[in-house]
Amino acid sequence: MISVAPRAPLPDRLPSLPLAELPFEPKNEQGVVFLFGRLANLLGVNVEQVQQGFPDCRGRVRGKPVRIEFEYRSSGWDHSDSPERCDWVVCWRHDEPGLPEHLQVIELRRIFGLGRGIWVVPMDRSSARKIPKGGGSSVTRFTVPARAGQGDLVLVYRPADPAYPDDTGCVVELTEITSPIVKEPVPKRDRGNRRMKRQEEWLASLRLVASLDRPITWEELSERFPHANFVRSQMRTRHALTLADWSSLHRVVSRRITDKEAIKRWSPAALRESAARVSARRSGSR
Repeated sequence: MISVAPRAPLPDRLPSLPLAELPFEPKNEQGVVFLFGRLANLLGVNVEQVQQGFPDCRGRVRGKPVRIEFEYRSSGWDHSDSPERCDWVVCWRHDEPGLPEHLQVIELRRIFGLGRGIWVVPMDRSSARKIPKGGGSSVTRFTVPARAGQGDLVLVYRPADPAYPDDTGCVVELTEITSPIVKEPVPKRDRGNRRMKRQEEWLASLRLVASLDRPITWEELSERFPHANFVRSQMRTRHALTLADWSSLHRVVSRRITDKEAIKRWSPAALRESAARVSARRSGSR
């Protein structure tokens, strides 16, 4: 049995930089290495060595040693024979949630506000009550979509509660994923649950972004979005929202929160602007 090192330290929070400060969009691992060099101080990494062998880089975070491997996509990480020799995977795009459990993933594109996703996730009321109300990140880790990432917005859907016959489910909280996503085995006590078909689950910390002044009920969702995947599935699982669906839902959400600035960076306009800038960069580099 392989002995896996304990989790290495991570930055308290990923820095946030405007897209204008992105010198270029990496196209390969070498681009990731260059960009990491520009960001190392912001990430709190004191680089001590960069090498051709595995791992690619050695450094320290808050005085503790960290071994780093660079990949363009996290799915390119292929060192299953010696995972204990690596602590971080630094990549441009995180597309592999099934990495060894101890690995911490730093997805550089998130620092520049790229690749943010919008999700609708069912969550029972007892779990929803554990989301801290003061704006800080939760100590409790919540089940999140495997393909979600740090910085994504999660609309929490509270399913109908049998104790309340008139309750048909609703969206109340908007939360942000504030930590890297980690994979852990499903506790044995939960494996008999019909909704827990997998042996693993993906977990992350959440912070409350906003609470709606008036919930968006299941009736409203099914009437406004009859063809959306999350409605067609009867909200039995987690779904990523398309930009078109989020544009419509965003208008409803905006009318029901006091602090509209709280969700500004997830607005459809902000997501479109980021995509347009990246497209322009790609066209200009040809």
